[in-house]
Amino acid sequence: MAPPLRSPEFMIEFGIRLRARRNQLGLSLLTLGRRIGVSPQQLNKYEIGQNEPHVSTAATLARALDTTVAELCGEVPKRSPLTSAETKVIAAVRHIRPRQKAVVLHLLDQLANAVDSAS
Repeated sequence: MAPPLRSPEFMIEFGIRLRARRNQLGLSLLTLGRRIGVSPQQLNKYEIGQNEPHVSTAATLARALDTTVAELCGEVPKRSPLTSAETKVIAAVRHIRPRQKAVVLHLLDQLANAVDSAS
């Protein structure tokens, strides 16, 4: 169970997720701070759970980090239901041999990487 909002534990966990996302994107405190108009020292205080960002600052942080406030707060995003096409793909893959599955999975990976590269 997640700690209560505004508790010291919650702010520490928020800070851990904030730092992890910043590091995942390869951003320094200085770079992120310049993007959102907050000092690196203040960002560090958010990351160690010493200070609590205002809700508008949390929203600005989330946008700059290409995430959501909910994810920074530890909310797990709900998955959307499968489309009928996705359901058909899964059903078809279940009926083929293991070696063929490996080929199909490799092909799907290649297609996904091609789409990511084109974006």
